[in-house]
Amino acid sequence: MFRSHVSHDDYTEDMLPSTRKALFSDILKLNFGRILLMGVLVLLFSLPIHLLAIAEDLYQANLMAGLPDKPSAEEAKMVVTNIMNFNLIRNALNIPFLALLALGLGGIGRILRQLSWSEPLDFWHDFFKGLKQNAGQFVIIGLIAGVLNFIANYISNTAAMATGEIYQYLGIIPAVVFVLLLAPIAGFSMVSITTYSNKFWTNIKIGRVCYFGAFFKTLLALAICLIPFIPQVIPNFWSHLIGRILSTLLVPIIYLGWTLYSMNRLDAVVNTTSHPELVRKGLYNQSNK
Repeated sequence: MFRSHVSHDDYTEDMLPSTRKALFSDILKLNFGRILLMGVLVLLFSLPIHLLAIAEDLYQANLMAGLPDKPSAEEAKMVVTNIMNFNLIRNALNIPFLALLALGLGGIGRILRQLSWSEPLDFWHDFFKGLKQNAGQFVIIGLIAGVLNFIANYISNTAAMATGEIYQYLGIIPAVVFVLLLAPIAGFSMVSITTYSNKFWTNIKIGRVCYFGAFFKTLLALAICLIPFIPQVIPNFWSHLIGRILSTLLVPIIYLGWTLYSMNRLDAVVNTTSHPELVRKGLYNQSNK
């Protein structure tokens, strides 16, 4: 039931796609059930994060409902302070929960590697093998992401309470740096972790070289990956809830697209010189005929 299509007797090397864009479409068509199952797994591993976010939304709604029609400056300030304090508590609690999510992504990363390389897949075997192989480095990335996310939110909340409009703009700088600078490096590093047997900082270095070697192209890829998360910024409880669930279920598709894009970058940065056997792995190579 969960064997990959490439293990079928009627699927030959001549049938492999010649580009990773075509491979993306093939994987979605031939493995849609597995993609959905991976989405459910991501939802389970991220469940504590979602529950905390729902609790925060309900807490904010309850505080706002308790305000009079024309609240005093002191009442409004107290509500804002309580909301920000709850937000900081949520982000502190999310540090280990992001590590848990990263652990799950380590298992899914191996499945996506197998599919991207057009190699045989035993879903549960490869998932648990990915958990075992990738756990250490993925959890470190999750913990670092959690700490940086907490710091960024702390600075943003502190700046929002400061006097002067300039501080509100300065307060978003850490979040912008986190999303535009560190997140892509982490994304490339995650694919590097599932591809090579490197130490952690070697994979981070590879991620950095992949990113800055194709900076604007990677920013475009990042922007496309973030599109499904847009509903979560709309200030509405149901938009947050539905957007959060749908975007989480779509994470395997986003992760697959990012994996294939990263493999193109790894071919250019690493594989051509150090791992020629991995260049265009999983694609049809006419030169071998």
